[in-house]
Amino acid sequence: MTPASKTISIVMMFIGAGSGSTGGGIKVTTFLIVLYMMIGEFKKSDILLMEKSKVSSEICNRAVAIMLCGIAVSTLLSIILSITEKEGLDAGKFSYLDLVFESVSAFGTVGVTSAGTPEFTVWGQLFILPAMFLGRVGPITLALSLVREKSNKVNEVYPDAKINIG
Repeated sequence: MTPASKTISIVMMFIGAGSGSTGGGIKVTTFLIVLYMMIGEFKKSDILLMEKSKVSSEICNRAVAIMLCGIAVSTLLSIILSITEKEGLDAGKFSYLDLVFESVSAFGTVGVTSAGTPEFTVWGQLFILPAMFLGRVGPITLALSLVREKSNKVNEVYPDAKINIG
């Protein structure tokens, strides 16, 4: 594969499959919500409309959180692999793009390799395992299962933050 085709494959593996399927990735609907949010921000729109339906802010926030968690897991794993697989990188067995490919493939539970996962060190393979589990379960599902919600919710009112970004 060329670097361009690897990069396209990385993007496709990260986005993944449809939300009703058993495929991995962040899901097409999550990606589309974030994309529509970006377009809406450029248009200065206060609400998100998709196919003549309003998308709630809760769903929008969850979509952004899923995408950011996926980016964080994939990036962290590729950095860790660049440390554990330093000898292979130095010897030219594979490139850093191959490690990014492996990371996104593991997170997206795709099962495709460009560098040859069996050639990785034991440490590299051990770090890939939790990324595969996290990608299968879903980062938000795992986070929600670990965080307990308060049983006695109190309605608290906070002032709106006025923060300049971008």
